[in-house]
Amino acid sequence: MKLFVITIFLLFPSIVSAATTGISETKFDVENTQGSISTQKFWVTNTDTIEQTYELKVDESKLSNAISITPNQFRLAPEDAKQVIVRFRQPLESQKAHISLIAFDSNQSSNLKVANGIKIPVQFATKKVAGAMSTNIIKKQDSSTSSIGLFHILVYTIDGILLGLVALYFSRKRLKYNH
Repeated sequence: MKLFVITIFLLFPSIVSAATTGISETKFDVENTQGSISTQKFWVTNTDTIEQTYELKVDESKLSNAISITPNQFRLAPEDAKQVIVRFRQPLESQKAHISLIAFDSNQSSNLKVANGIKIPVQFATKKVAGAMSTNIIKKQDSSTSSIGLFHILVYTIDGILLGLVALYFSRKRLKYNH
């Protein structure tokens, strides 16, 4: 039984969860013209058995003025939920950002806190107005996209090797019992 549980954890490493938090939106796609303001809402739920404190912030400092989060810090009792409002001001160019949702035990008193978090991707797609000129002609390729793909390929390759080793182990064990 122990081997079965270990095998399941090795086969599904990409199942990741922030065990104390549930969110209703996993990404934001914001498509508008430059300078336009749009609003989206999502729910944060405390799925833990203790009160949690939540903090939300924009990771990319260059886009911190383009994303406003209300409230950006709050507490939730177990099984409670809170609606969060996010306002987006469309930047000049299409860009990517992340909103970090960090959860930690409300009773922690030290400055060093144990927490878990979720990164919510934000994709700004700026529509071009006819006759408008772009100040940034060359777009930089986002390197995080390719590194995530390579990471998943590596994880699944290791999973395949481990699955093959487990299958080999069981087939040898079966042959041992048959003789």
